[in-house]
Amino acid sequence: MYLIENFLPNFIKDHWILCTIAILIIIAIIYEEIKINLIKKVSLTPTEAITLINEGKAIMIDLRNPHLFATGYILGSINIPHNIFEQEIMKLSSYKKYSIILIGIEKINFAEIKKILMKHGFIKDIFIMIGDIGSWKELGLPLMKKLD
Repeated sequence: MYLIENFLPNFIKDHWILCTIAILIIIAIIYEEIKINLIKKVSLTPTEAITLINEGKAIMIDLRNPHLFATGYILGSINIPHNIFEQEIMKLSSYKKYSIILIGIEKINFAEIKKILMKHGFIKDIFIMIGDIGSWKELGLPLMKKLD
């Protein structure tokens, strides 16, 4: 009891700078731990995307327009152009238990697509593939082409 009533308040009063620094360090450590554990990775390399797909845990959604999609697409990807995404989202209703990997071009607002997915009950992870279809090609990974 002596420790709490006399020693601790006097120590804090006499060494307030040291105590302030200790508290700030503790807060910084807690902040970093929370940041590491709560902030999820939002982008994937093509190799990481392949791993998720091969494990049966994810699907790819290609947000490019149908013309660009036809010139080269990833096998198994679903083409829903970004400009009509919300109107076409029902095509994805059977995939709500899967993580989503978005593929597109730089001009696409991925944050808006993610909001739409979350609004419609897609609560698993939503990733963006780094480097869009170009990074897939650079690695020499196969692309399919639509035949007319």
